[in-house]
Amino acid sequence: MKKKLALLLIAVLTAAIALTACGSGPVEPKEAADVAVNTIIYNKDTDKFKDVFGEDAANLQKEIKTGFKKGFTSSLNITDGSIDDEVDKLI
Repeated sequence: MKKKLALLLIAVLTAAIALTACGSGPVEPKEAADVAVNTIIYNKDTDKFKDVFGEDAANLQKEIKTGFKKGFTSSLNITDGSIDDEVDKLI
């Protein structure tokens, strides 16, 4: 009896995993590019970004802001944090 129950449980789990893998299909490259540009440049389509790329757009925007701030201050050779407020206003 326990073997039948275990086999039934394994069959149900296998079917559930197989059905989970059946998504809506891949996203067209043009649509993915449009969503990426709209999210990164224009701050639009942030809700679609997670559907297309599987990553939250807020994390990407945070990384972009941090990278801009580091790059901008290092290009000016000011790394002591004295202009952080002014750089934050640019972002």
